[in-house]
Amino acid sequence: MKIRNKYKIWATRWGLGLSAVGLFMILLPGMADIDGMEGGFALQFGGGFVLIMAIITVLVLMKYVRMFNRLSKFQNIIARWTVPAHMHKEYAEYDRKEDIERFRAIFWIISVISLLVGIILIILGLDFSIISLIILGLIALMYIVSRIAIISARNRGNTIKGDVIIAKEGGIINENLHNWSQMGSYIKKSKIKKVSKTLQVLEVTYSTLQRTGEVEYTARFPFPAEMTEEIKRVEEVLMA
Repeated sequence: MKIRNKYKIWATRWGLGLSAVGLFMILLPGMADIDGMEGGFALQFGGGFVLIMAIITVLVLMKYVRMFNRLSKFQNIIARWTVPAHMHKEYAEYDRKEDIERFRAIFWIISVISLLVGIILIILGLDFSIISLIILGLIALMYIVSRIAIISARNRGNTIKGDVIIAKEGGIINENLHNWSQMGSYIKKSKIKKVSKTLQVLEVTYSTLQRTGEVEYTARFPFPAEMTEEIKRVEEVLMA
């Protein structure tokens, strides 16, 4: 069962996309003969800011790329299975609400940060109209990306099979990585939840330390009802 490393694809697309936008903003004043005092400097400053965002985004995603590669080659696998497409569709409906909330949260976080940066730049004396257009453009871009992500998750959940890998270090479900072995992380609880007569879900709640403090995540691993006894043993190993 080979699982694609989507984090590598994200790092490439976001890195190239944001870098292209940043370079365009930096070069635009020269190409369009825009005077520095009439918005040229603001455009170049904003382009530099976008380039910095591109670098940070790539560095963060590359961390996940390396982590995914390591975990997808588990040496000590506890369990590994594939949920049939029709069952995974049922699971996708169950999991859909949480995905939507997560994408919305990311959108609002980035939007608020962009607004704060824009306000700071305006206070520093940069042109209000130019900075406003840049910030509104970034927010609009993030809105489009978040909507595409939600639609893509819905469509993919209805068609692909649920590939699952669980090991003591972490788990992977449909190319999504959950790592509860990194420094400062630990499993808080796990439980088996019944979705229907034929489908159940192993929910693993784990905590990890971030700059803002302790953050809690819940990983959901769907499995056919006939695997219940095997998954109970998986749960015992994880909580040992």
